[in-house]
Amino acid sequence: MSLNPTASRSPSPSDLMVVGRITTVHGVKGWVKIHPYTDERENIFDYKPWWLQTDQGWKKIQVAQYKVASQDLIVQILDFDDRDIARQELCQRNIAVERSEFPELDSSEYYWHQLEGLRVFS
Repeated sequence: MSLNPTASRSPSPSDLMVVGRITTVHGVKGWVKIHPYTDERENIFDYKPWWLQTDQGWKKIQVAQYKVASQDLIVQILDFDDRDIARQELCQRNIAVERSEFPELDSSEYYWHQLEGLRVFS
């Protein structure tokens, strides 16, 4: 399967937050390892849909299955069942979700992206 640039219109890049990265392939059936940036590793699976950063922009992808293998999180992306195609089209790419998917926080809590760019006075 190829990531068709017209298959899914992506949200504005400012509406997306990077939550992890696909690192490498795992096995021969197109499964890939991911490195999540979430506090709890498996929380990355609570967010849907995933958007994959490609050379043409952000493309929607769907997790078909996932599992924990030793210390790794591995996933099978829907319609990717070939190791070589998965390596070429999925690996070394960021995974993002829409900001609207994040849970509401208490008034005294903040996400890191809300603090970026602020000046600190002491």
